[in-house]
Parts: sequence; C-alpha cells; structure tokens
Amino acid sequence: MGSAALIGCGIYSFSGSSINAKTINIGFIENKAEIVDPQLAQTFTESLRDKFLSETQLSIVKDEADVEVTGFITRYATSFLAVKGDEPAKTRLTMAVKLKFVNKVEEGKDIENTFQAVTDFDASDEFTSIQDQLNEEVIDQILTDFFNATVNDW
Repeated sequence: MGSAALIGCGIYSFSGSSINAKTINIGFIENKAEIVDPQLAQTFTESLRDKFLSETQLSIVKDEADVEVTGFITRYATSFLAVKGDEPAKTRLTMAVKLKFVNKVEEGKDIENTFQAVTDFDASDEFTSIQDQLNEEVIDQILTDFFNATVNDW
C-alpha cells in the first residue's frame, strides 16, 4: 500500500497512482530507431506493462480500455563525449520514445510526448557486454518520466 504525505492543503501519494480508470491497453512499442536492438522493443513494452501492473490498480486488457498507451522508439544511439582533462573517455547511450496516453475516463488527461533518457559509460567498455544494463537504466528513466507525466500528474 502506498504511503501518503500531507503537504499544504493536498495529499500527495509517492508510491501509488491517481488515476480513476479501471482498464488499460498497452500496445506493442515498436523500434523505429536507426539502430535496432532486436530485444529492445519487447523489453520496453514488457517493462511498461510491468510498471502499470505494479504501481496502479489498472487491469491490462487487449481490447477496448479506459486508458490506451501507444508509441514507438524514435532514437537509440551512442555518441562519444568530449574528453575532460584526465578523465577517461565516455560514450553516451541515448534513447527516445514517443508515447501517447489516451484517458477515456478523465477529460483533459491525454498526453502525447517524446520521452528521452541518457546514460554514460566508459568508452573502453565493450557496449554489447553492458548493453542490457544500460538499456535497463534508460528504460527506467523514461518509464518514470512517462508515469509521472500521466498517472501521477507531476
């Protein structure tokens, strides 16, 4: 059960959600980025579904739902960062996902936006050996931002 804190005149929940819907349909989030990691779309979609299952009371359905989430991965890329002094060279993984949240129960709660996250790693690290960990980091950042923008109204 989520904990709530009383601040000023309102109650804010930090681990629960504030959505009045009962069902959600989360479509497959396709990877349309130039670099295609074969597992990324499936991993992102499952993580998105897990987030809503674990942090809301919504039931996931495959047909008509109170809330519908659709989208696609627009960017998945690495880039080298400038070397600063005697720090080791870094590489940055960037991931961006365009997501649409349609709430059929509460008017004015729809959102369509691109959510982006980055994580840096040592350029000497072999990307493929740490890719799963890096993917998890950027996916978690994006899901937190999306969840806060939609369900938590932050």
